[in-house]
Amino acid sequence: MRDLVREVVTQVAARRRHNGTLSFDDLLVRLRDALVDPTTGPLAAELLSQRFSIALIDEFQDTDPVQWAVFDTLFGNTGTDTTDGSATSALTLVGDPKQAIYAFRGANVHTYLQAIGTPGTDLVELRSNWRSDPAVLRATEALLEGVTFGDADIGFHSVKAPQEHADRRFTDVEGNVVPALSLRLLQPEAATDGSSATTKLRADKARELAFADLARHVRHLLEHTVIPREGHSDGTTRALQPGDVAVLVPVNSHGSAVRDALGELGIPAVLTRGDKVLDSLAARHWHRLLHALERPSDARRARSAATSWFFGWDADALARAADHDVAAVQHKLLVWASHLHSRGVSSFLGRVMTESGVAARVLSRADGDRAMTDIEHVAELLAADAAAASGPAALLSAFEEMTGSSDATTDVSSDPMARCVESDASAVQIMTTFVAKGLEFPVVCCPQPVARRPEQRPGLVGRRDQSADDRRRPSSTGVRRAPRRSGSDAPPPSSPVPT
Repeated sequence: MRDLVREVVTQVAARRRHNGTLSFDDLLVRLRDALVDPTTGPLAAELLSQRFSIALIDEFQDTDPVQWAVFDTLFGNTGTDTTDGSATSALTLVGDPKQAIYAFRGANVHTYLQAIGTPGTDLVELRSNWRSDPAVLRATEALLEGVTFGDADIGFHSVKAPQEHADRRFTDVEGNVVPALSLRLLQPEAATDGSSATTKLRADKARELAFADLARHVRHLLEHTVIPREGHSDGTTRALQPGDVAVLVPVNSHGSAVRDALGELGIPAVLTRGDKVLDSLAARHWHRLLHALERPSDARRARSAATSWFFGWDADALARAADHDVAAVQHKLLVWASHLHSRGVSSFLGRVMTESGVAARVLSRADGDRAMTDIEHVAELLAADAAAASGPAALLSAFEEMTGSSDATTDVSSDPMARCVESDASAVQIMTTFVAKGLEFPVVCCPQPVARRPEQRPGLVGRRDQSADDRRRPSSTGVRRAPRRSGSDAPPPSSPVPT
């Protein structure tokens, strides 16, 4: 297998040379090879290092071996100017190996370990955490002290809060201190109707229980918790609001289930950079309508459209519908189709939104804000991308083409099909751990049931497998995102966590 991989790499490189093309990796590898070449390397390195006397590399934990070879060759061997004794070059690396994304662009945390182990390297650690309250830091230290992250040389380092934050704490409405870190244990018997605790819990059922427990926990916090006011040093507090709470999920598909669980308890929640609007329930209702508009004479299509939000029939109404009821729906479809032919897409969309009563019907639902935002978002996409559609058939075809072209790899921050936030009102923010990087919230919840093999001890230490390390990371990442308080569904810690 190794010989096969080498042969493939050689053949790909030969074909690129033959075609006169270069990949991004080729650029890095060729630069590395030029710098380490015994003939051309010294002169090339000298020319480049003369242009840049100081190099600062941020997020160094995501640097791969080829990149490090370039930087180390150019700046790693700090020289001394003979005239005044000052260094001719300097290399500063800023990074945290616990945040390394191993599967991202070939990053290799062992490159980080090699770099910091180079003789002559001065190691400086950040000892003050200005984001988190002291109680969170103490609880995190109790939980993670002695833990390593993928390598024996990558351990947990405690930090302290600045003196200015010494008195910051969450309390309940009666002034009692609220724990800074909560670990919630999911018991199998809770899902097996009193059967043995050794019964295995299916992953989907575990998530359902965890999300339901999350919703109850968030509701309790919102009803009973007060937090320090930002920018006030006089100890004044305010009630915890939904917008103060973030929920981190490993994948976007879990986000919808979390939002639904919160919505069942009346807690507003939004998916931040979540799934695609064309995969939403609203898009399916638009499709029923457009499919029927293409052929209003088809009674089956008319009945399907009647069950959409644009007509509002339920199962009972559909079962009781007489021929004249279906004919009325067909007549309305024909009128809208004619309007589309004569007035265009934008005018047609406006008429449907006005005459159908869809807004009142949808907003009466428990998830009305979410559903109405999706309805309007799909309409905007149709107006923008199918404006030239000359009739119902063309509009349906354009819609189905949009639905089929939704690309999961598109950058969600610039993707017009990514679902919009449904309301500017305060709402719990649901996002993936990856999206949450760099953000902070007063309360962070990580409802991610942790599965472990029987031979594994509880905690965060496991196989030294890079992809597995990435999957275990969300719990510790969630703690770092919480300046005040955090919670997670996980196995119990090996020792109690003081609060």
